[in-house]
Amino acid sequence: MQKKVDVTCIGQACIDVLIGWKYKEITLQEKERKVSSETTIAVGGDGANLSLILARMGIGVEFISTLADDSAGDIICGQMKRAGVILKKPVRTGRTQIVSVFVPENRERSFIFGGQDYPDFSISPEMVQNCRILSLNSLLRPPLLNPENVLCAVKSAHEAGAIVCADIYTRWEITDLDQYAGAFRYMDYFFLNEDEAKLYSGQKNAREAARIFSEMGVRTVLVKLGEKGCLVIQNGQEFHFPAVRPETVQDTTGAGDSFMAGFEIGLLEQRSLEECCRIGARAAAACIARTGAVAGICSRSQIMDDSPVELTRAKNKEVW
Repeated sequence: MQKKVDVTCIGQACIDVLIGWKYKEITLQEKERKVSSETTIAVGGDGANLSLILARMGIGVEFISTLADDSAGDIICGQMKRAGVILKKPVRTGRTQIVSVFVPENRERSFIFGGQDYPDFSISPEMVQNCRILSLNSLLRPPLLNPENVLCAVKSAHEAGAIVCADIYTRWEITDLDQYAGAFRYMDYFFLNEDEAKLYSGQKNAREAARIFSEMGVRTVLVKLGEKGCLVIQNGQEFHFPAVRPETVQDTTGAGDSFMAGFEIGLLEQRSLEECCRIGARAAAACIARTGAVAGICSRSQIMDDSPVELTRAKNKEVW
């Protein structure tokens, strides 16, 4: 019998152009020139971020994505291969999505996307039946925009005995997830940030939003609350886990992907829910301490912590 890979990730890859923005307003007038505090390029995209982090931690990971046949695609392929990521579907077509990310000091990021969507492809059961964890990063982006693709992936992986994890992308023009209802009951862990949870549930607070997805059949719902930590609903029980705060915050790009990667490492090691959240929180903290989605996580010692941890029962606070 073929040995199972630790994680099969289906998702997207792009190139991030990270622009350190030292000005008060993110504006640029015609013929105006401004100087950034720092400009770097990095491989980005939810699936690529998660795959690279896992590979750096010694996790066996397959990345299934359609990468473009251009110079930016070459950069992505090269970095993936150097990290030890297996590119399971190396079809090269289309153009690479390039995202300009403005990173101001102590403020939220702003984005300019390249204009084209990610290339689509069909998911077959054979792609997802040889892994311990299937990670979908992210729903509502090709190939995970097509409900049939999503259902095929989660159902096939579930029936093969894999743990199914998924997160979701913010698309303000889509608010109804009923077409994905059949897939939710095969998901073991579903990750959303606070805005996404409210948007796709129609609820005004994170707690009520999480309950909606729990009622749709997701075994464990995790709502990422940024510096407020994480709200977790599992089997009807609600918990809150605090964030881990780094000494400095440089760039929040990739924090959610890092949290999910750390959490999945905990799952692979059969850690408790509390420990998985702790590892995820430490990974997110390491991420935001450096500029770039994956630049901050370099070693297991940064994210592994064997000190006792405990989730607290979620209290009735307005922010949740």
